[in-house]
This record gives sequence, structure tokens and C-alpha cells, in this order.
Amino acid sequence: MFQAYFEDKEKGGLFHAVKEDWSGVVDTDKHAEEQFNAARISVIGAMITHDPETIKDAELAVDEVMDRFRDEDNGGYYSIADRDWNITSKEKSLAKTDGIFGILMHLYEVNMKDAYLLKALDFLDIGLEKAWDNKHGGFFSLYTEDWKPATDIKDLETQVNMLQHMNGSWKDGMDSPFGARSAYHKKRAEDFGMLLLEKTRDSVNGGFYTSFKEDWSPAEKEKDVKQLASLVLTFYFHYHNMGPSIWGPRKGSHAYTGRPYPEVYAYRGPAPCPEPVSDKAYLFGKTVKEVADLIRDHAWDADHGGFYTSLKENLKPENNTKLISTQIMCLLALNVAYRLTGFPRFQEKLAETVKIVEEKCFDPGNSGVYSSFSRSWTPTFSDKICEPNLMVGGILSMVQPVSEGLNVTRQTLASWIEPQAREIKKNGSANFTITVQNQGFEKVRVRVGGLTAPGRWMDPGDVNLDLEPHEIRSYPLKITPPKDMPEGAYWFEISCMPAGRVADYVPLEGKIIIIP
Repeated sequence: MFQAYFEDKEKGGLFHAVKEDWSGVVDTDKHAEEQFNAARISVIGAMITHDPETIKDAELAVDEVMDRFRDEDNGGYYSIADRDWNITSKEKSLAKTDGIFGILMHLYEVNMKDAYLLKALDFLDIGLEKAWDNKHGGFFSLYTEDWKPATDIKDLETQVNMLQHMNGSWKDGMDSPFGARSAYHKKRAEDFGMLLLEKTRDSVNGGFYTSFKEDWSPAEKEKDVKQLASLVLTFYFHYHNMGPSIWGPRKGSHAYTGRPYPEVYAYRGPAPCPEPVSDKAYLFGKTVKEVADLIRDHAWDADHGGFYTSLKENLKPENNTKLISTQIMCLLALNVAYRLTGFPRFQEKLAETVKIVEEKCFDPGNSGVYSSFSRSWTPTFSDKICEPNLMVGGILSMVQPVSEGLNVTRQTLASWIEPQAREIKKNGSANFTITVQNQGFEKVRVRVGGLTAPGRWMDPGDVNLDLEPHEIRSYPLKITPPKDMPEGAYWFEISCMPAGRVADYVPLEGKIIIIP
């Protein structure tokens, strides 16, 4: 959004920090995550326009930033360079360089060049092969140049970022020549997701710890709110990859905006899954809801607005300062929590957070956003940091459909009929099994019937079911056509809807064939 203010006109790239009034540079270092995010802006422009020249410019931007930070000998990417692009620290952080995976995948989605997808998968495999802790599982927060652990600490952010990449490999890579590699990453994601649920949850106080020792014992009892929000975002993706798999421009997807997409757009990825959502997938969907509620209920400052930086073990505020990076990640978490559940409380808190960011985080005199604040929103650091100024405009635009109240949630009732068609003799009856699942996250009374047709053929014609979240129920259905109905095929439709509402329903179609 304010990229031009940070540009190094002589050496290229972006400076890390400039003065409050943009009059000079205060930190000339080039940080990998900021350079990657600048390239991401070019890629997003290509995704919006699908203009060939814009796509070409995005490719050049991505190629350039990869070349500057890539470790040709050991694999992976460095984190910091000086103004002249000399690497100043050979240590590697998977969290600080995780942006490379996202920009490669987004670029592949728009240019469909397998070479960029392959680079993303190679980056992921470097992490899985060289950075994985073979004894306890997971990834350390810092590594040496040749991928030896440089700390015994494992932070939650690194774990969920790598889980996100495994899920992203399946989402974007299964419909490619590298589908087998993506299937392997999907299996690793399923195992790793269960490990994180087991090892990182605070079963006594609620929520999740965010810093761990090598053996997963908590290194700190403080819970970082930004990392909790990052877990919400990642577990949303994980739920979909394990369950309904709603991606692309479909309601319920993180990318659905309700706006038309370009004529040349083509979706590449897994198809929606028509089967009941499994208990394993539900664990992650339920966790999305639970942690989003925890953030909303415990990390929100009721007096001054916005989210605190961290919570104590018992979920009381630990650090009541405010960081814009925390607000941004909480926006992303509330965005997917609402898309998943449709709960108004998440949409309302997201809209409230957008208002806080717009009113409190921007510098009214010089433009741009500050990075850190007191509890009452007085800036505590006046220099402008590159990354939030790059990202804030895009994030506000991304969550706009939800903040403005657009209906972006998918239908959470699902139904099936077995078999779909039966042959019967004249004056006979056909037996079917109807199955209904509540794929939402609150108890719902479901009516099967009402708009059903032809309703008088069916026994029972109307059924009410009280379904817990993700509960599945089945019942027998008998269909008897009127006496002497002539031979032929007859379609029927069964409606499934929340009891008391007829504005939206799930249609279930079947067929009876009367034979001689």
C-alpha cells in the first residue's frame, strides 16, 4: 500500500524502516519476508487482472527475490541481507521465509507454469527432509546454514506455517504432474496436524501454548495471540483438506468474494468432497471455532478496542500493548471462522476490528501505519516498518466481503440418497435410505420435507431431526406411485432445510423407473 516509500532506488528492493514522515531511511537492511511480500503484491495484481504483462512482471519480481535469498549449496532461503544484498545472517528461519511458498503457489495459480509449482514443492521438501525433528516431530524456530538446529525452541508459528504449506501442496499440486508428491504432503499434513493437536493444546486452561522445548513441554506459559490466530487460519485449511475441500470461487472458500472473476480464470485443485465430513476433520473445524472464540472473548480489549499481544496461561491479558501484526492476523482468523461457521459474532468482531485498524493504526499526519501501540493506541514506535505498510491495504481488501456482511458461508446441511434410482413393477413400491449430516458447528433442528415433490408418493413425507454438530442420521424412505401409473421414469426431489426456514434448502434428487 505504501511500497514506494520504502524502495531503494539505487540497489533495488525495500528498506526495513523509514522515518515517521518518510523523510529518510533508518534501517537499510533487506528482510526476506518484506521482499517476498512485495513480490506477493505483484502476484496478487496478476491474480486480479490476469493481464499477460502483469503476470510477466510478477514472474520477474518472484525470480529476483528468490535469487537474492536462495542458499544454492544447502537449500532454503536466508532471512536478512544488507543494502547491497550481502547476506548478513546465515541462520535460517522457516517462519521468516515461509512467504516464498505462498507467492510461488499464487503465481502458479495464475500463470499455470509447472516450474513455479515445482520450486514451491522443492522448498517444502527441503524443510521436511532437513529441518524435521526425527525424534520428537515438528520444526525448530532457528537453524544453522546447513540445517542443524540453532535452538531447542519450537514456536507454534513455525509449526502451523509448515502445516499450511503441506496443505497448500495438496490444494494446488494434486492437479499437476507432481500429484504424487502432493499426496505424500497431504498424508504428512494429516499426521502432523494430529501431532499438533496432541502436543500443543493446554487441556487445563484452554487454548494452545505457543512456545515449546524440543520434547513439546511448554517453554513459556504466555500465549501469543498472533500465533493463536495463525493456528485458526491453518486449521481452517486443514479442515477443508481433510473434509469438504471447498476451494476456488465457491461459497465457504477463503477466496470467495461474491464478485465476478475474469473470463480467462481456470480453477486447478481438488474437487469438493460429497461424502460426510469425518470425525477427524471435525476435530480441526471445531478447533477453529474454539480458538476464534478464545481470541474474541479473552484477547479483545473491551475498553479501547483491538487485540492484546499475549495472554497469560489462564487466558488473562499478559501483554496489553497492541501490535498491528496481531490485528492483521486476527482479521484473517475471524474471516475464516465466519466463513466456516456463519456465526454472526465472528463477522461482527471482524467489522469492529477493521474499524479499529482504520481509526487507530494509521498516521493521520503523514499516512502509513504504525507498528506498535500502547493499550490506548498511542504509537510506541514512530518509525514506519515496511511489512505492515505493505500488507494492511491488501488484508483490509481481502476481508471486505465479510466486514460488509456478504453471505460467504457454505450450506452446512448435507444429504444423500441410496440408491439414487430403483426399478419397480407397476403398482409396486421402492425403498431408499436417506442420510442427513449437520456439517455446521451448532445444534440444529432439520426438516426433511415441505418442498418435497411428489410428496404424496413418499412415506414418511416429512421428518424432523435434531442434529448435533457434524452428527449423521439415516432413515428409510418408501416411495409408492399412484395405482396404475404408466411405465416410465419419474424423478423426485426431497428438500432438507433448517426447521422453520424455507429461504434456502438442500435438494436431494432420485428416480423411480416403472418397468413392465
